[in-house]
Amino acid sequence: RRPTLQHSWRRGTPLQSNPLRLGGRRGDNLREMRDTRAPGRILVVDDNADSAMSLSVLLEMEGHEVRSARNGPAAMHELEQFDAHVVLMDVGLPGLDGYATADLMRQRWGKAAPYLVALSGYGPPPRSNGFDAHLMKPLELSCLGEILQRLPATQRPVLSH
Repeated sequence: RRPTLQHSWRRGTPLQSNPLRLGGRRGDNLREMRDTRAPGRILVVDDNADSAMSLSVLLEMEGHEVRSARNGPAAMHELEQFDAHVVLMDVGLPGLDGYATADLMRQRWGKAAPYLVALSGYGPPPRSNGFDAHLMKPLELSCLGEILQRLPATQRPVLSH
């Protein structure tokens, strides 16, 4: 049985994201993300194998348990096996796109669905949809950290480093 997430903010609110800025000392963005009280189980869904792998490795380096899927049906199957707190999903998936996959996740798990974050290179969505938050590609780590901090404290275990 999947735990229910309690949301105290409006769903579908897009967050502005800028391209990754490497200004300052190397690793500053990683430290910001490490300092957040983030969920421990994350599913990355992206048809681009390099993007999925690099994001997964980065999240694993920060202490998260991460799994990945290459398309919508694989993501649905993975969630049956892996009780993710957060799904980071590319909206431009081939076949069953990210929007349709998010809708299926909401239909299947309802309020117990994981926190769904859209990753898009196309800009903010034109309408509210099945996602809880939206980030632009390339992903800015501080924006991801901000989203992870939004989750209820019960869904944000402190990770030891």
